[in-house]
Amino acid sequence: MTSDIRSATDGSDAAEFSPHRFPSYHRPFYPAVRNRFKPPEQWDQVEALYDSARYTETLEALFDYIDTDLLKKFKGPEGMIVPHGSLTVFVQWDEQGFEVRAPFVRLPKTARAPSLRQTLELNFSTLMLARLQLTGEELEFTYSCSLEECEPSKIYAVLKEICINGDGYDDEFIRRLGSERIMPVRARFPQADELGRVRQVFNGIVEEALQYVRFYERKRMFGYAMQFAGLFLKKIDYAVAPQGRIRAEIEDAIERMNEDLLPSVALGLVRDVFDQLSGLSVEEFTECVYQPGIFIPYRNLLTLNNLQQRLEETQKMARTSLGNADFIGAALAQGGVFYHLLYESDPPAPAIPLLEEGLEKASGLSWKEAATVLRLQLQKILELEEIGSGSEPPGTLTVQEARNE
Repeated sequence: MTSDIRSATDGSDAAEFSPHRFPSYHRPFYPAVRNRFKPPEQWDQVEALYDSARYTETLEALFDYIDTDLLKKFKGPEGMIVPHGSLTVFVQWDEQGFEVRAPFVRLPKTARAPSLRQTLELNFSTLMLARLQLTGEELEFTYSCSLEECEPSKIYAVLKEICINGDGYDDEFIRRLGSERIMPVRARFPQADELGRVRQVFNGIVEEALQYVRFYERKRMFGYAMQFAGLFLKKIDYAVAPQGRIRAEIEDAIERMNEDLLPSVALGLVRDVFDQLSGLSVEEFTECVYQPGIFIPYRNLLTLNNLQQRLEETQKMARTSLGNADFIGAALAQGGVFYHLLYESDPPAPAIPLLEEGLEKASGLSWKEAATVLRLQLQKILELEEIGSGSEPPGTLTVQEARNE
C-alpha cells in the first residue's frame, strides 16, 4: 500500500484503478499561489491613514499590506506596472488622482459584434466599479477617481475586479471570439522535460476521474458520480495549477455543477468537460501551463474560526454517514471539502499541511480506512488555536462562501 501511495504522490503511474478505494493523491507540481497579506492589524493601520486624510500614504500602505515587495519590485517614476496572470496592470497616483488601467485584447478585424456584445455584458452585469473601454481597436480595463475617493476597501475591490475578470475572460475573447492579446504574458514557462511530466500527471488525473465517474454512473449512483467529478476538477487545479483555457473550463464546470440540473444533464456536462480535457493537443496544453505573476490573489483568505465552523458541519455529515455504514459518503464528504477548501480559499497556514496530509494518507485506502484517516485529520484542524486578532480585511472568505461547493 505504501508504494502505491508514493507512486501516486511523486507523479509517476498511480496504482491500478479501483472504485472501492479513495482517489490517488498528487503533490502540487508548482507551489500554490498564496496570499502575502500582512497581519489583519496592519489593515486597521491602512484605514486609519485614510481616516486621517493621508491619501498617498494610504495607497502605499495598501500596496504594502497586499505584498511587501510590490512597491520595491514594480514602482517606477510613473507608478506601478504589475503582472497578474495574463494581464499587465498599470497603476498611477499623484495629486491629480488615482488611475488603473489594464490592456486587455485587440478586436478581430472582422466579426466584431460578438466581442462587443460580450463587452457590454461585462460592463453592465459583471463589473461594478471598473469599466472595459474601447479605444480604437483595443479594449482595456480602466478606473479612475480622486485621491479623496481612494477608500482602501474600494481600491482593493477595483484592483481585484480588474485582475480576476481580465485574467479570467481573456481566453474566451481570444479563443472563442477571435480577439488578439495586446500585452505578452509575463510568466515563467516550463522547459520541455518539465512540461512532459506535468502533462503526464494531468492526463493521469483526468483518466482516473473518468473511471470513477463512469463506474458510479453505471451503478446509477449519480450523487457519488457528481461528487467525484467535483473532487477531481479541484484536484487538477491543486496538483497542476493550470492557466488559460483549462482553468476557465474547470471554473465554468464547477460553477455550472452548482446549478439545479437534472442528473442526466449534469453528468453529460461533466463527461463533456473531462472529454475535452483528455483531448487537448500538446500545443493546447502547453499554452495553459505557466507560473504567472499575481497582483491580487484570486483565492480569498479563510480565517481559522471560519474554517473550523465549516469543518464542524462536514464532521456532522461524516458522522451521519459512518453511522449508516456509508463509508463512501463519509470519505467523499471529508476529502471533497479538503480539496474544495484548497481550491476555493487560502486557509490559515497551520491548516494547509494538515489538509494535504489527510488527502495523502487517505490515497489508495479502502473507503472505510480513508473515512477514518480523514476524520482524525479533520479533528486535528478543529483543535488548532487562533493566533492574533484584528478586523477581517477585504479578501476574507465568510463561512457561507466557504460552504458553497
